[in-house]
Amino acid sequence: MEQMEQLQLWDNPVRRQVYSIPAMVEEMLPGLQADAGALAQRLEKPRRVLISGCGDCFFAAMSMKETLSGWLGLPVEVVSSLELARHLPHSAVEEPVLVLLLSKSGGAARVVEAAQRMAAWKVP
Repeated sequence: MEQMEQLQLWDNPVRRQVYSIPAMVEEMLPGLQADAGALAQRLEKPRRVLISGCGDCFFAAMSMKETLSGWLGLPVEVVSSLELARHLPHSAVEEPVLVLLLSKSGGAARVVEAAQRMAAWKVP
């Protein structure tokens, strides 16, 4: 069997999605860097970082927790967006904390709910 035929046997939607990630990140990175720079100008130096998301975004945050903590020199905590949206006490975000909400679509209901709760509490 030729190499091309072997590759076609392995082709599937999940494989194509995985191989599309570098291009997606490259496309998104300039906007993310600009947003992060603008946000950094407005922020008080946080003492810790709280990251939240649903599904794959939650697990992506979990996989990067230790790396981000090392890069930032700050403690990083990952919580589900359901916990952040409905159960986390206000006292958990009273000290200077940077909250990052992850969502591929921007429309996950619990992530939106968490964003609304953090905005109501004036948490950056």
